Amino acid sequence: MTGLLAQAAPDPDLTRPILVIAACAVIIIVTVLLQVAQARRRAHALTPEALHDWQTSSGRLLDLWIDAVEGELRARRSAPDPASVAPAADPPGFAEAVATCPDPTLGALIADLRSRAAALLATARSGDPNRPEVAAAEASYLEAKERAGAHLRDAFSPAGTQ
Repeated sequence: MTGLLAQAAPDPDLTRPILVIAACAVIIIVTVLLQVAQARRRAHALTPEALHDWQTSSGRLLDLWIDAVEGELRARRSAPDPASVAPAADPPGFAEAVATCPDPTLGALIADLRSRAAALLATARSGDPNRPEVAAAEASYLEAKERAGAHLRDAFSPAGTQ
């Protein structure tokens, strides 16, 4: 009888299958939690009050950031040595303020505005800030700024609050 037991296959190592199953379970749980969070965010209707609260608190940082971008551009254009102008810095808490914007459309417009501002400043910093390339980048930045401003104005108009 001992010979028969010796010929039986050893117990299989189940460590790998258990780890794969556990990893799949973690992925499924995280996916479900993310979907629930996104559904709650979508279900939460944007109210003018929520946008107004954001604008009066975090939105002020957006205004400070815009002033810094435009101030650096003005300083570079008027400085005898544009390279001596210090780069504009984001106000403390600006990234968090943008991330907490309750309006996803406005958030996307702000992201576009930030990328165009970065392109504008990079172009202005790379040479003469009065050359045509800078003017084209500035026009693109101002277009994005106007779209974001128009969206905010529309959000507070009587038609936007219904």
